[in-house]
Amino acid sequence: MATQNGNLPDEFDLWEIDDRDRWSVAHEAAFRGHLPPSYSRWLNRDIHGVSVAHAAEHSGTLPPGFDLWDFADRQGVTVAQVAAANGHLPPEFCLRQPASIDWALTKFVSAADQLSERKEIHLPKMKLNIVSLFSGAGGLDLGLIQAGNRVLWAADSDDDSSETYWKNIGSLIVREDIRNVSLADIPEADVIVADFPDGDILDRREDVGVKGYRDCLFGSFIRILKDVNPLFFVMAYRNKFFVKRIYGQLSNVEYSITHRLVNAADFGVPRNVRIDLIFGQRVEIGCELLLDLQPATHGSRGYPVPWQTMTHAVSRFPDPYLPNDVPNHEFPEHMPGNLIRSVHCRIHPDSPYSDPISCRKNQGAITVPIHFNVDMFLTVREYAAIRTCPNDL
Repeated sequence: MATQNGNLPDEFDLWEIDDRDRWSVAHEAAFRGHLPPSYSRWLNRDIHGVSVAHAAEHSGTLPPGFDLWDFADRQGVTVAQVAAANGHLPPEFCLRQPASIDWALTKFVSAADQLSERKEIHLPKMKLNIVSLFSGAGGLDLGLIQAGNRVLWAADSDDDSSETYWKNIGSLIVREDIRNVSLADIPEADVIVADFPDGDILDRREDVGVKGYRDCLFGSFIRILKDVNPLFFVMAYRNKFFVKRIYGQLSNVEYSITHRLVNAADFGVPRNVRIDLIFGQRVEIGCELLLDLQPATHGSRGYPVPWQTMTHAVSRFPDPYLPNDVPNHEFPEHMPGNLIRSVHCRIHPDSPYSDPISCRKNQGAITVPIHFNVDMFLTVREYAAIRTCPNDL
């Protein structure tokens, strides 16, 4: 509390005391603009790589002589990028490192411009052509389209997901098992994205997803990747064994590989879920990754801004038991068959949504989330809002 109110005495010297996330007294004081100018350990980090300098720059309290602008956290966000976002960057900085600010604000367009300047590669400056695998209901593809890109072809084997995709995005999706798709049917593209279904590749038992029953999803991805030969690929999976299992399998493709572990909540999604992303870039493009994530926009400690919460996500919807015109604001059809054998878990209003953990001790009982202020299940529309889907999806 003393750091929040700026009431620490001048002689205080226990700045390095920290919590479990290694967020120290100095971090908190700097974030709130109460760190004294004499402090010197600007590069001390928490577990996310956020330094005291990052926190101080958020409040605009770095000393005039500060020159460690290139220092980055684990997301690759430099102190300079925080300063640029908050309008605190000194005027002389732009003469030293304009590229850093360009990366912070227009990374995607900058990457397209750099590629277009290479004679051997022709990439549209503002739009990428994309092939989507394991497309599901189209959440990932919709985001790519809203970002200004063009999905040329998509595939998923689930009938309900494909129908949802078809109604909301278009008839470009193919209802087909990816293992049976003919390579001749897949168009040329700049990027292949693959949002692998849960349960594939990364089963802990041996290499089930690579060499076993559903193997063939990853094997089919490699087959398509080699045939289409895009400039980039992006693979997504929600399993910590992902990278370990498939890195070796990717050694035979001529791509530079980069791994990113991200939390959706750090990018403004009111859902606390970690996702493994693997970016691939053709080796002839160079080692610097040109297609990458923007810096995180939200944080659990309010850095750069607070996480979106369940209150933000669902409180705007009316009572589903009363007449309303909100599309799909109704309870899912596939509710648990025996709610008596389920565990009800009340979601927290001031946190992002976290997927409930199944209860295995009661012979198959499952965990069902309910509202934070009423005894009611979440509706289809509310589940969609948690994933930031537009209301007309």
